[in-house]
Amino acid sequence: MNNIIMVPNTLILGIDIAKDNHYGQFIVNGEYIKKPFLIKNSKESFDCLLETIEDLTKKYGTVHTLVGMEPTGHYWKNIAYYLKNRGISLCLVNPYHVNKTKELEDNSPTKNDKKDAKIIAKLIYQGQYFTCMFEEELYVNLRISSNNRQDLKKQLIKEKVRLIALLDEYFPELRNLFSDVLGKSSLGILKKCPFPKDILNIGIEKVTEILKTATKNRVGIKKAALIYEAAENSIGVPVGLEGARYRLNLIIRNLEKTQEEIDAIEILMNKYLFETGYSDFLLSIQGVGIVTAFYLRYAIYQNMMIINRFKRLQD
Repeated sequence: MNNIIMVPNTLILGIDIAKDNHYGQFIVNGEYIKKPFLIKNSKESFDCLLETIEDLTKKYGTVHTLVGMEPTGHYWKNIAYYLKNRGISLCLVNPYHVNKTKELEDNSPTKNDKKDAKIIAKLIYQGQYFTCMFEEELYVNLRISSNNRQDLKKQLIKEKVRLIALLDEYFPELRNLFSDVLGKSSLGILKKCPFPKDILNIGIEKVTEILKTATKNRVGIKKAALIYEAAENSIGVPVGLEGARYRLNLIIRNLEKTQEEIDAIEILMNKYLFETGYSDFLLSIQGVGIVTAFYLRYAIYQNMMIINRFKRLQD
C-alpha cells in the first residue's frame, strides 16, 4: 500500500463500481471538484468520461491522472481495461478501508454510491491504495481454464450422485460389485442391462460377453455370476423401468460428455503450462502431474502479483 500523500498537480478520480451504473468523484490537490456523477457501463459513457478527464486536466493544469476503484467482483474490469488501454494510471482501494472510513465519518456503513465515490477519491489522495496489477493474457487463460475445469468437475460429481441415487432405487446391489461405478465394466452393464429384470432375461453368458467386450477380456464369468446372483436377489423397485431407463441413459450421456470436456480442457491446460516455460521443471517434481503443475504455476504467479504491489520491503 502507498502510505504517502498524493503529489500535487494530480487529477484523482474515485469510482464506486456497480453492475450497470458507476459513480465518480474528482479531487485536485485535496479539494473535491464537480459533484459525484454517473458513469454508465457503456462505451459512450466511458468516452464521455475520458473527455471530462482531458478537459479537467487542461482546466486545472494537472500533470498526473490517477483513477481508483474497489475491485468489486468482475464489474470493475470493463472500465479499468478501457482506461488502461488509453494510458490512464489505475489503482485499487481496499473495500474494508472504504467501509471503515464511512463509519468514522458519519457513523454509518450504509451503502451509498455517491458517498462511496467521494471516500474512494479521498483514500487515494491520502495514499491508501494499491497499484492495479493486470494479469498477462497467458495467465488470464490459465485462470479461466482452471475455473472451467472446476465447473466441469462439479458437473461430473452432480451427475454421478444422480446415477448412484437411481441405482440405489432400482438395483442397489449393483454398485457394491464394482470399485468404480463409472469404470468400463460397470458402464458396460449400465448401458446394456442396467436392471435386475434385464440381467435375468439375457442370462449369465450374455452378461459375460458384455463384460468381456467392455473390458477387453479382463473381466468375465466370475463377475458375471456375481451380477446374476445379485439380480436374482435384488430388492430394487420393479416398476417404472421405462422412465428409469431413459433417465439412466441421459445421465450416462451427460457423464461421458462432461468427461470429454474435462479431457479437452486438460489438453488446453497442458498447452498453457508449456507456454509459461515452467512445465519441465514442475513436472520433474515427483508426484506432480499436469493438473497439479498447472495450479502450482498459477498460484506462484498470483502470489508474485501480490508481492509486486509493494514498493518497500517494510510494506
